[in-house]
Parts: sequence; C-alpha cells; structure tokens
Amino acid sequence: MKKKLGKNSIILFIISCFIVGCYRSNNKDKIQTLRVYENIDKKKSSFSLDQIVNDKEIISLETTENSLISDVNVKFVTPQYICLLDRNMLVFFDHSGRYRFKLNAKGDGPSEYSSISNVFYNPNDSTIYIHDMFKNKILEYGLNGQFIADFKIENIGSITNLDNEHYAICYSPYAKKDKLVGILDQFFQVENEFISTNFNNETYTKKGYILINDFLYTNRGLCIKPLFLDTVYQIYTNKIVPYFIIDKDKLNIPIDILSDISQQKNFSKYITNDYGFLINNLYFMSFYYNNKFYQDIWNIDKGELLYRNIASSVNDKYGVPIHINNEIIHVWPIFVNEYLVYCKIDEQDQLPLKSSMEDNDILLKFTFSSN
Repeated sequence: MKKKLGKNSIILFIISCFIVGCYRSNNKDKIQTLRVYENIDKKKSSFSLDQIVNDKEIISLETTENSLISDVNVKFVTPQYICLLDRNMLVFFDHSGRYRFKLNAKGDGPSEYSSISNVFYNPNDSTIYIHDMFKNKILEYGLNGQFIADFKIENIGSITNLDNEHYAICYSPYAKKDKLVGILDQFFQVENEFISTNFNNETYTKKGYILINDFLYTNRGLCIKPLFLDTVYQIYTNKIVPYFIIDKDKLNIPIDILSDISQQKNFSKYITNDYGFLINNLYFMSFYYNNKFYQDIWNIDKGELLYRNIASSVNDKYGVPIHINNEIIHVWPIFVNEYLVYCKIDEQDQLPLKSSMEDNDILLKFTFSSN
C-alpha cells in the first residue's frame, strides 16, 4: 500500500469540497482567526500528542479474504463494532480489530443501493442509514445488515445525524435552493434552513466537477465550513453559529479554477482539499499546496499554529508524533466519536507491527485529556 501524493486524476465528485455561498459573517472580530497562509512553507515540529492524550490502544484490523480493505475510512462506531466504508461496502470489526461481517447490498433491487454517498448510524434503534445520491433514497438497514425500509429524498448532497431526532443536510448543487444547510426531523422533513447562497453548480458541471459540501468531524457538535467562505459554523437545530475563521488569503482557490478540469495544472498555486477534525480546542487540518501535503494543528482559542508537517514525497513521515511502547510513531485522526479518537498510523511506522505488507492497516485509539 503506497501513499499517493498530489492526486490529480479526473473525478466526478469531490466529496471533501464545498459549495460556494454569498453569506459572510459580520462577527469576524468576535471569533478567532487561523491565518493558514502565513509562513506557509515553514514546518513546525515542536509538538507531541503525548501530553494531551490518555488510554492509548493499538488496534490491528484482522486480515482475511473477506475483510481485506483498500483504505481505512471509519464511518461510525457502536458499542460492538467499528464500521469502515470500503469500495461501496460496509466492513465491521469488533473493538479488538477482529473481522465480524460486511454489508454489501449494491445492486438495482428495491432493497439495494447503487452507491454509498453518505452513511450514518442511529444509536436509538441500532439502525444504519445509507444515502444513495443517484437513487435519491435513504435506505435503512439493521445492524445485522437486514433491509428495513427506504425513504425518497431528493436534492441532497450530504447528510448526517445531528442529534437523536434530527438530521443535517447540505443541498445538492442541482437543488436550486437559496439556502445551503437544512435541518430535517426524524421523518426526513425540513424544519429549518440556513446560510444563504446564490451559487448554482450547474454552471460549472460542464467543466467537469460537481462540488458537494461535507461536514466536519468533531467532538464539539456538528460543524461545517462551506467552500470559499472562510468561516467554520456550528450547527444546531434552530440556528447556525460562526465558530472560527480559516483565512487562506490569496491562496484560496477560485471556483472557476477548481471546477474546471482543464485547469488542474493551476491547482498547486492554491490551498485545495482542505479538511479538518475538531477535537476539544484543537483543529487538525490537512490540505494540499504547491504539490505538497500539509497537516496542521491549531489552537482555535488562541488562533495559534502548534504543529505543521509538510510531506513532498512518499518517503516523508505523515502525521504528528506520539510515543507508543517507547517508540515514536506518527498518526493522524480519521474519526472522532465524542471522547474517542481513531487515528491511522503512518505506513512506515506500521511496517514493524505487521506480519506482511498486505495486512490491513493498524489503528491507534485514544482519549483526549480534558481542557
């Protein structure tokens, strides 16, 4: 499994990107700003996770003929399982890393999906919801993989559960809505809508890309950062509140470049594919710039950059250092579940822990110290 850096292959969907809007916060002077563009080419390495994490645990994902995965993409955890999305299948491991089962219902039948656009878990009744953007459906399955029901739902680009009785959605580029975010009740009916937008992505689909919003993983409630808006928002059932600002200045990529496949050669001049995890008061942000892969850790209370790793080749270390069994390894968050954080260990650091290079990836699970 080799790292791929600066991937510019032609794709239809950029799930980690977001729709442009016209809404601008008037409260910038009241919230903290992360000036990502400053000293963009300088590493900052005097930081370790050791002082702020507890209860570290290595999880080796069992490798069998049925459980071999191409990448670690944790979508949700339950008291029994860790669920990963891989090649339009959901693969379930227990918390020791032992393979248990998979949900593979891809097909054209009424109880099947054509693709998995989003997936989320309802702990109230232990059910799994799969959003199929192409069928305009949400399909409900039991935790044993048995089909329960489906719901017709159109104009959605992404969806996730907000609380036990509500869901948050970002509208599809084709929805022709004047709002970006919607709040749905337990029956998937709209209760509220937020963030005004005048952007119509249909103008840009002819150039090759469809830009779709996604939500941020966080243990401080649900958040979102719309593309080309510099503000991260916290989402509630009855309001959306500006949280902090990510300032890219002139490194923010214009939409007419990002949405145009023919201009891929110009992508490296701007910050692209930025995505983050918010854990307590720390924002773990990754992005590409100048054909390099960046990993930042920011203190959002102070607007302070604590750590920056810059990787320009497959031989560079990825992630942030942490001590495990008297060894320093490098990890990066891939999923946050309240107080638990799941990280992928850098592939170079995994090699001594594997019996074979073909084995599944190895995770590190820990809890964060309280602020």
